[in-house]
Amino acid sequence: MITNKVGLEFEFLLRDKKGELVFPANHGFDCDDFIILGEARAEAGETVEETIGNFYKAYYGVLRKAKLKGLTVDLSGYTEITKEFNTKIMKKMGYKEISTCSNIYGSEILEETDLLIEDRKIVGRLISCGLHIHFSSEISKTQRVHNIQHKANYTPVINLYKKMKGHSYTKEYTDVAVSVSRITNPVIKNFVQYFDEVYLDKYPMDVPLKFRNPGFFEIKSYGFEYRSLPFTEGVLSDIVEIAESAWSLLEEL
Repeated sequence: MITNKVGLEFEFLLRDKKGELVFPANHGFDCDDFIILGEARAEAGETVEETIGNFYKAYYGVLRKAKLKGLTVDLSGYTEITKEFNTKIMKKMGYKEISTCSNIYGSEILEETDLLIEDRKIVGRLISCGLHIHFSSEISKTQRVHNIQHKANYTPVINLYKKMKGHSYTKEYTDVAVSVSRITNPVIKNFVQYFDEVYLDKYPMDVPLKFRNPGFFEIKSYGFEYRSLPFTEGVLSDIVEIAESAWSLLEEL
């Protein structure tokens, strides 16, 4: 049996009534590792309808929570902050920010910067919000394996990729469920290239942003996530099309 899943995760900025950025965690929101960014991850769906429905549930949950707290969700996709505010963020984080992104074109995220520098001094920083698309595809099978008796002990004998929970053992046989991911390196490359070519240029930003360059993804235990897209009003308006495209890629495997 093949089980496909697609999940959508989005980052956002929160502003108070004065239009000033606030730290999401201070108001009960989840946040990114870069803690000025709010983050909401919709539950992955096993159908395109579930993926879209779960996204809107998460998105409107963020909107309503912000409204109740007198905050505004900023979907401009990026903003510029002062050097003083950047220093405040880094002190609150308490550690050096290191991204685990990979890139199919060989770009190294650590060689890029969103810092604004004049006369060799930091004068500000650009921060950006992304839409991350999570992909998972597993093929699984349950097989009944007869046990071999050896000195009053029954031992199941089978050579498999991964044993899953929920086995039922008897003295005569064992039901063993196994699964293997269909998300291989060529699959990742194909999916990332598709979204770069079809969608990334569709939502251009006014300034260059290191996380919005083509080709970024991150390996996950269940598959991978595509990370180059921004999260803006334009992306939000096309979220159904984006989800349908993600599902089309999985279904063509």
